[in-house]
Amino acid sequence: MEHDEPFLVPKPPAPPPGNGLRRRLLVTAGCLALVALGYALGRVAPPAVHAQAVASTPVPARYTLCRPDPRLLVWDEDAVALVHAAGGLPVYLKGWLNVPLVHEKTLLAPLLLASPQVAVRVAAYTDCAPKALSPLLTHCGGPGSGNDCLTIPQLLPDLNASLDNLAISQRGVLPPRWDRRPPTVPFKNADGSRVYAYPNITCYQPWATPIVDHVRAAYAHGRIDQRPLDALLSAYSQPGGEMLLVYNSTLVKPYSHLLAAAAAECRTRPEYRTLGGLALLPAPSPQPSAPPNSRPSSTPSPQPSSPSNAQPSSAHFPEPPSQTAKSQPSSNLHSSSSSPPSPGGYFPTPPKRDGVNPLNPLNPQLTIPSVFDSDLAGRMTMLDTASTTDLARDLNVLRIAIGAPTLSIWGTSYGTVVGGTYAAMFSQHLDALVLDGNVGIDDDIYRYGETLAKSYDDVWNGMTAACDATYFSASELWGDKADESREHGRDKMSLCAAAPYATEKFQTLMKRTQSAAQVLQLLKNALDFGVTETGIAPHGAIAMACIESLHARGDLNGPGCCAAVVEKMQMPAPEREWADKMAIIQTVRSLDVAGRVNPLQLSLFYAELGVRHPLGVQGATNIIYIASSPIVPRPTPPFGSTTVAPLIIGTLNDPATSFAAAQDMSSFFPQGKLLTWQGFLHGFRIVNSMPDPRDSALELANGGWGAYVCTQYLKKYLLTRALPRDGTACPINGPGASALALEVAVANAGRGLGQTCL
Repeated sequence: MEHDEPFLVPKPPAPPPGNGLRRRLLVTAGCLALVALGYALGRVAPPAVHAQAVASTPVPARYTLCRPDPRLLVWDEDAVALVHAAGGLPVYLKGWLNVPLVHEKTLLAPLLLASPQVAVRVAAYTDCAPKALSPLLTHCGGPGSGNDCLTIPQLLPDLNASLDNLAISQRGVLPPRWDRRPPTVPFKNADGSRVYAYPNITCYQPWATPIVDHVRAAYAHGRIDQRPLDALLSAYSQPGGEMLLVYNSTLVKPYSHLLAAAAAECRTRPEYRTLGGLALLPAPSPQPSAPPNSRPSSTPSPQPSSPSNAQPSSAHFPEPPSQTAKSQPSSNLHSSSSSPPSPGGYFPTPPKRDGVNPLNPLNPQLTIPSVFDSDLAGRMTMLDTASTTDLARDLNVLRIAIGAPTLSIWGTSYGTVVGGTYAAMFSQHLDALVLDGNVGIDDDIYRYGETLAKSYDDVWNGMTAACDATYFSASELWGDKADESREHGRDKMSLCAAAPYATEKFQTLMKRTQSAAQVLQLLKNALDFGVTETGIAPHGAIAMACIESLHARGDLNGPGCCAAVVEKMQMPAPEREWADKMAIIQTVRSLDVAGRVNPLQLSLFYAELGVRHPLGVQGATNIIYIASSPIVPRPTPPFGSTTVAPLIIGTLNDPATSFAAAQDMSSFFPQGKLLTWQGFLHGFRIVNSMPDPRDSALELANGGWGAYVCTQYLKKYLLTRALPRDGTACPINGPGASALALEVAVANAGRGLGQTCL
């Protein structure tokens, strides 16, 4: 659609019919006369200075990834020179993408408003050679995926020759480690002012002192009973307090108040209101014959900047991103131990409580008033422009910048929302689409929370079913002598430690006050940081050993168990009060999801969810962040396309996204196919070679030959667009005793190098 394209040089008018010289001269003279008349009447603005620069910039017949449109994309170093220095091998590129703060120009034009530009970081892996296939953008989820999410060179290196790989640091995401000190943004706004990087989104934690004080003062002002707030703060400081909050409906309400206050305070910060705002265009001079409501037909374009032609600093590859097999949890994306970024690119974490960030992106050169300071703004901030639809539009600008007719997208976890949104908005510009680890799509908070809870339940139920199966399989094997063999330990090590009936033991532990927090902590660690990132082994076996130890002994000292004792939570220190790892997730998903519920409804929701899903409710805790947000939603469009044919991958036992969400996504794309993997992981496991039974038992248990087969389907789709048949399911070798056996726990539990402790 026209208003979704970035504003560039206007296309020249079509030549008049006929080839006669006299006709062309007459048309040219007529056009000049009309322009002169417009100047005389004051209805045609004289050309801006920056337009001359645009006109003087040579426009190639077709931009490419290595020679992009310099008005939209500038690489930090000359791409062609880098490839030449690398001997023609693929190289990593990093650069700035120039995008409008607000893309919807048609919404701004009636108000005489034009959006300033902002810059976001992008990256690519390419050898600059022409490719027959569309460039592939990979998004690793979050929200929090950065421009280090270059999946092809890390996971599918044999596709490097066929695919160029792109990645983007979406708005508000802290820069990854490999891109902490980017060069100065090279672009200019229409008025000649500097374009700044979109600021990082970091807000107060809900437990930060100023937030707690503010809510306490609000309670006093509103004559609200403060005892629930005091009880919440007391419970939070107890061992496992934060995990137990959702089981206590009395504490959910003040918790939502703290979250709402923290989000509202974040919206008042100057760094989210002073990036130049929406520049008010000067109104046209009034003319007697002009219509009273006339408006300019278009907005000025950004001043171009010459592309970076710097020679590469060395003949070596740039430092590659530390890309892992799957998306990392948000805690890894918001590391506080990194050095502060440079003023020329990203900005550090928000200011202290009583100070102003000296590096906030206030533009002192801006002479046009900001809409953020006008009556038109209301409570608008830059945080309102960080939605997934904004990201989809940014991706379309990236596509145009590199001259690609279409993009392909591979989204994992929240990346499936990104891919689904782009498919809904720009289906004509989308080629291949891989949706892996699908996030539940629902504007109804209740159904969305239920879907998230099912993710935990699916994994736990799959593990306990396999755990119990080891007991009964052993009984079949040993027959009448099964009990005798267990007494002598003959098959004890091959059984799951918590068998039989691990679920019943979990429920018993949840009823014990002294063990409830401990069992929740170890299971969350096993699921969130074990199964999510690695697979079922060895974390599943160790978790089962710890459950058996707690149930039988009342401690964590049993065989095969290694788990940290749950300690009291500490209120954040002043220097850590800004380290809210959920700020970017809350901002983006609150914009995407339209549903909102009040604190009373939230408390009832979690009370009912906890009854239906005693463990699964832990997987739905981020619902409270979305439901209590003061952000006015800008929901994603309904997913689906009748023309796009995606490969949709569903993992049966995924702690972060349920298989039901993959089935829902499949229904939105009638031309697509659902590929099922029976494994345990967040998203699909890439296995490039057929596993050998003599290989590591953990690798075999976590992937197996089924993951290898699914990987071949994925590669075939990326290269040929050929889809598997509906109903194709890739098996896993187990889990059974091979993954959950006590011997696996005993062999891997510990705090030493290469060992695991929950």
